[in-house]
Amino acid sequence: MPKALPALLIIVCIICSGCMPHRTETKVKTATYTLTVRLPAHRSMTLPERTYIASIVSPSIATFIKEAAQNIATTNECFVDYTIDSFTATTASVLFSVYTFNGGAHGNTQLIPCNYDRRTLHPFTLTDIAPSWSIQSLSAEAVRQLAPALTICTDKTMSTQDSKEWQHSSMRWLQEGAAPVTRNFEVFTFNQRRLRIYFEQYQVACYAAGIRTIDIPGAPEGSRQK
Repeated sequence: MPKALPALLIIVCIICSGCMPHRTETKVKTATYTLTVRLPAHRSMTLPERTYIASIVSPSIATFIKEAAQNIATTNECFVDYTIDSFTATTASVLFSVYTFNGGAHGNTQLIPCNYDRRTLHPFTLTDIAPSWSIQSLSAEAVRQLAPALTICTDKTMSTQDSKEWQHSSMRWLQEGAAPVTRNFEVFTFNQRRLRIYFEQYQVACYAAGIRTIDIPGAPEGSRQK
């Protein structure tokens, strides 16, 4: 089943009218899981490009199906969606979200970036898009942008000491999640105005804080390619 996923995602579809780009939507329901997958499908896309896009999310879907087969005691759900940050004749910047629920208090959302040259299907790295920003500079900028919302205690019922300890713990969590290592900055999109970097649930704060983002203003290198 997992090996057939790319073909499944491309061939079984519902074309939505009135949106640019169009999208494909695949729905599968079995005795063990429910799966919904949405993918961009602009009319200018070649078959290799559509196959490439499907391959970005196929591993996560295959993992979900495997885990669902071993978790028959509860409802297993997977919903794959996307947002398009930039889509031109030569480049594309798409962010996939893969929400899975296998029981427990809540589901989990995985973010998968898909930034590539549409002519060659060559993926863009963060260095390609923002060569003038070092990983150390991005780390410092992330802490600067995120700290006000994530490390200031607003709970008036806390004692002064408890508040200080909470803020210290929150800052340490943020600094670890935004530390200057490549894996912390792998999820990004771009357009003509800015680079956006995403921090997944639990990366820089607790689950309740949700997914966090920072913006780096200016046209990234990759978005200016001809």
